[in-house]
Amino acid sequence: MPDLRASDAERERTVRHLRDQALAGRLTVEELDERCARAYAAVTVSELAALMEDLPAPTAAEPPPVPQQMPDVGPPGVRPFTYEWHHRVAPDRAMEEALRHIAPALHAQGYELVDRTETRLGFVYSHRPGWTYAVAVLLLPFSLLALLYRVEDRVVIELEPDRRRGGTRMIVRGNAPKRVRRAFAQLLGP
Repeated sequence: MPDLRASDAERERTVRHLRDQALAGRLTVEELDERCARAYAAVTVSELAALMEDLPAPTAAEPPPVPQQMPDVGPPGVRPFTYEWHHRVAPDRAMEEALRHIAPALHAQGYELVDRTETRLGFVYSHRPGWTYAVAVLLLPFSLLALLYRVEDRVVIELEPDRRRGGTRMIVRGNAPKRVRRAFAQLLGP
């Protein structure tokens, strides 16, 4: 029924389809901007349909990709990890959210922000391994050398535009203890 009121999900689906068609070369940037503005302002389903009547029909929605991550099995401790997921906002907005939410959480775990670009955040956690204390106590002449030894665990967040689906592809990788890996896994949701 074309006179039904459009939902937010239908507007978002229309905008995603318009972006896909622009990426395929069927719409110019100006046409895309104008149609997206009209899609967000649309009240009825027929208004949304009119925006796509001269374009190929949308294909069936793809199921969301399964987040790619390394299994978190084995003993706790510092281990490599990689998490990847899709965020529906533009990369600059995703970066703002990462700085607002993820950076303070990592800072609370002892990580320092050491690298920041438009598409990348790099964090380092510098610490002295437990074995250095044992060496310092047991091998007194070498104790100062052992206490100088430090390990750096790095976590890198990379953001890139997801041209296929719109929004942002976020990839987090590094070496971290289980509590940090678990926190990133929880960001992925169920």
